[in-house]
Amino acid sequence: MWRYNPSSGNDNMSEPKNIERRAATFLRQGVMLSAGLFLLGLLIVQVGYFWQLQMPLIVSAVYLLVIEMAAGLVWKRVARKSLDSMPTFLMGLSGVRFLLAIGVLFFYWLLSGGEKMLTFICVFAVFYFAMLLHHIFFFSLRNKTEKDSQRKPNDLQNERQ
Repeated sequence: MWRYNPSSGNDNMSEPKNIERRAATFLRQGVMLSAGLFLLGLLIVQVGYFWQLQMPLIVSAVYLLVIEMAAGLVWKRVARKSLDSMPTFLMGLSGVRFLLAIGVLFFYWLLSGGEKMLTFICVFAVFYFAMLLHHIFFFSLRNKTEKDSQRKPNDLQNERQ
């Protein structure tokens, strides 16, 4: 039978060491995601001679990297100051991410003249959805483990019955 031991919970979000570790993990994953997708895109450009993908790859990788770094740094600050503000932060992050994506698409359309937009949207969509998946898995799994570690023994016994 599983026993609740509050002293064994390494996943306590309120500890500054855990916040720093999780923020570093998020930032590292964001950089690896951006670099991995960019290198994969460059491989496709080289193998398939799709030279028209170079600029969309650069713009998409920079967008992903900037959003990931900003989200990681702001998340760390919010986690340190007030965990009660975390749902508001996640909602705000979603809105900012979407509005910046619309802005990037608009400026690319203005600068390219519109003839290369389909290519750009296809490349940008891959980076955008990869970022969404990263945020979903990181924040939902972190919140789930946080809630599980904060449960009281009585809650677990009532849940089993």
